[in-house]
Amino acid sequence: MQRSHRRSGTPAHVAEVCGLDAKVVEEVGREIGKAGSAFASHVWRNTAAGNEGGWSTARNLQFVSVLVGAGGTIGGTAGSGTNKFVPSPFSKPRPQDVWSELLYPQEWPLAHHELSYLLPHLIKSGRGRVDTYFTRVYNPVWTNPDGAVWIEMLSDEQAFGCHVALTPTWNETARWADYVLPMGHATERHDLMSQETHAATWIGFRQPVHRVLAERQGKQVTWTYEVNPGQVWEEDEFWIALSWQVDPDGALGIRQHFESPYRKGERVTITEYYRWIFENSVPGLPEAAKKEGLSPLEYMQRHGCFLVQDQVYKTHESELKGEFTVDEARGVVLQHGKVAGVSGIYGGLFDKSAPDKSYRAWFVAGLIAAGALLWALAPGALSPAGAVSLPTALIGGLLVGFGARLGNGCTSGHGVCGLSRMSRRSLVATLTFMCTGALAVFLTRHVVGGAP
Repeated sequence: MQRSHRRSGTPAHVAEVCGLDAKVVEEVGREIGKAGSAFASHVWRNTAAGNEGGWSTARNLQFVSVLVGAGGTIGGTAGSGTNKFVPSPFSKPRPQDVWSELLYPQEWPLAHHELSYLLPHLIKSGRGRVDTYFTRVYNPVWTNPDGAVWIEMLSDEQAFGCHVALTPTWNETARWADYVLPMGHATERHDLMSQETHAATWIGFRQPVHRVLAERQGKQVTWTYEVNPGQVWEEDEFWIALSWQVDPDGALGIRQHFESPYRKGERVTITEYYRWIFENSVPGLPEAAKKEGLSPLEYMQRHGCFLVQDQVYKTHESELKGEFTVDEARGVVLQHGKVAGVSGIYGGLFDKSAPDKSYRAWFVAGLIAAGALLWALAPGALSPAGAVSLPTALIGGLLVGFGARLGNGCTSGHGVCGLSRMSRRSLVATLTFMCTGALAVFLTRHVVGGAP
């Protein structure tokens, strides 16, 4: 396949498509080859967003890095998130139970991030209505290339109910908001920072200047807005206060995520929030702080930055940790090794060496219960297509079971799970039992003279 694609990738073809001199194209290619594992590429977003098919630009450049072995190497191109550190907070809500097609439309099943920039277009097509909408430090009317349609939607109360703009400055989107709540600028809020500046992972701690000054002067500060110019909120504290108020008795399951990890039943403070992160989620920070006679929070308040790991290269070659098994035949790594193959799960119930008897029993019980429920609600759905004698059915069932065990899988294990994982072994097995089944039906019905 690569050979067929490479036939059109000649310098002459590239020069014709791009309008460049073929000699220049060839020279660039040779320079990339000389760089080898030290080759690095960068794509400015307008290249990808401003051209039809532009999405392929980044993928093609990344493929060049792969071809010359420049993935995660010195001078090469690091993978996404390799050099960025994101610590976990003390409480993390579970994923939502409801799929929102206004955030993840069905047309883009492989989208990694939510597609809220398409929101007005999706609403105009009749997919729903937004009851309450926060534009937080985001100016879609100005930022997105189709700002006019955002104005149209934000000014339509049938499309957007309550619109709240959280913004440090007056902007084009705030013009169409029901409420404008000023949010603090960089020097007026707490924040964590980590960027891909070099081959390392680090974390920075931004602090509101007026609050730090007031606390050093011995003043007691509960909320940052008390000392910020114009009593401007910092966003972290706004969300803490709002979330605490909307769930006063905890019945919504929101309040628990904003309860102090140090004072049971009390609302977490911004200081406690970052204190917990520095004590528990930043490897090496507590030890570094202890050497200076400081707590992790005091260390970050004084230094403002901490190096988590230096010289981060080839993370994709790191040794796997935890419990896992390697299937050499299929070339895959299994963390739990469980495949929804009915024959394998059922057979494991009678195999003394097979683990997890409980999940196997519940799985089989679910199959039987589902069949019984279908029989009760729609008996005709399970009616046999033709009359088959009991001995024939028993022999056929035994042969199917024997074949499934012999082939190490059945229609669900090989046909559904195996094919979805691109398993060549499952492809062969599926083709074998499908063709054999078709042949058996033909012989019994048209040659031997079985049931019509």
